[in-house]
Amino acid sequence: MRNDRWPARIAVLTILSIYAASLVVRRDIMPDGLFSDTAQEALRGIYLVQGRHFEVITSSIGNSAETLYLYLVGGMVSAFGPTTIAIQLTSWLFALAIIYLICRLTTCISETIPLWVPALTAVSSLWLFHYARSGLRAIAAPFFLALFAMLLDGAERRAETWRSILCGAVLGLSVYSYTACRVLPIAFVVYAMVRCLSEPEKRESFRRKYLVIAAAAFATSIPNLLFLAMRPQDFLARGDYVLVGSAWDKLVNVASTALLPFYYPDRYRDIAGPGFFFDSISAALTAQGHSPLRIVLIAPLILGLIQTKRWIVKPAFVFLLVSWISAILILGVAGPSLTRLFIVLPVYLVLASLGFWTLVTRVPAARTGLIVLLIWIWFAGDYDYFFGSVDSQVASIYFNSAATRVGEGAERLARQGRRVLCVVSRDKDVVVFLTHDESRRVGIVEFYERPLDPSQIPLSTFQADDLLIEKNESFNWFAGRFPKEWRAGYEDGFYDIRFPTRGN
Repeated sequence: MRNDRWPARIAVLTILSIYAASLVVRRDIMPDGLFSDTAQEALRGIYLVQGRHFEVITSSIGNSAETLYLYLVGGMVSAFGPTTIAIQLTSWLFALAIIYLICRLTTCISETIPLWVPALTAVSSLWLFHYARSGLRAIAAPFFLALFAMLLDGAERRAETWRSILCGAVLGLSVYSYTACRVLPIAFVVYAMVRCLSEPEKRESFRRKYLVIAAAAFATSIPNLLFLAMRPQDFLARGDYVLVGSAWDKLVNVASTALLPFYYPDRYRDIAGPGFFFDSISAALTAQGHSPLRIVLIAPLILGLIQTKRWIVKPAFVFLLVSWISAILILGVAGPSLTRLFIVLPVYLVLASLGFWTLVTRVPAARTGLIVLLIWIWFAGDYDYFFGSVDSQVASIYFNSAATRVGEGAERLARQGRRVLCVVSRDKDVVVFLTHDESRRVGIVEFYERPLDPSQIPLSTFQADDLLIEKNESFNWFAGRFPKEWRAGYEDGFYDIRFPTRGN
């Protein structure tokens, strides 16, 4: 290891350490609690790990889902219990790995670029920061894209067969993580064709390596292929609920997806519309006015793209471009969902990094200014995320933070041996997850998109010691029906009604 690389690596380690600390700061405040989607994924992880089930796609809870990431979350829950930190730690580790891989990818393309350029560019991404804090399994998609691109670059540059085998194994594994990763095998096939056609003198060498990669990917994919053979509809229809709207809507969606890093239309700042259906985590970011990439990153991204002719001989660069185009055409028909398009985030960040460095090489005096600019983007973005744009009314449309408070309160009381009955308006899965270890002592009643009906609350049959009622305008009247002396108080999102005749 060259000694002159140590300062750069220490700088990157420092950046990653600060980034990790920023993930911990206010971790239960922004986002304010768990999203229902992440709670469902955690429950699936518990089912898989604690139930010792081997499944490539599980339909145990809610919509079907690939399981690789869920096994990791389930392992974290086994280690830390059903808590928010178990979900967050998993996504935090993936986010840090993505930043590291973006650094490696960028240096594969440009050997002269300092590591701090891609590192600071990556940590300035609010898109990555939001998903790292939200805990959704979609964060595995950019990880596998970046990892595969880096390994593919290494396999082409070096002769060792094990590199091609490892590269193929990662390609096969990626499809177990998130639906968007199905783009990667398609992108690889297109990439192989492009490489063979553009460099015919190396065609035979390419062919041997690509066959090894394909064979390794096939071997790793055997469980997936068996599932496909036995349940083709379940495999092929995974995620097809997002395909809504007319042919014209789909065409507009593809065009909007192509413009994603440069322009995000306001019509997509909602969870659903006539021609698209997104998810709460994507909408929770964009509905508050945030865009996928901050405007100051767009100019360097375009500059990096303009340099395509310069980088097109680099395998990693070619694969990133092919993956980007493939994602636009395949995923874009459903609209520019930040969750589904999260897989191409490394493409944007690598291009922006290359653009920044191109600027510095042409104007060396801009080096210090670039460092200051990137640090400012990073910290200003985090500050705005935490303090500057939190609209509780907008956020509450996409997830119910009170459900997290009810679940944590119920778990705390149940550990004391008390029987707890919870009444929530939505996101029951959040309460189910947080009280999983005490499920025998906890009952949950959800009134989703329907008025609260006291007759449906099993007060007499459940024999609860505490009744936790979510605090909101629709439920306040019900809490007010109980004598004041029964109210243990209002605790950050819920009323605690303690029944005096039940051991209190």
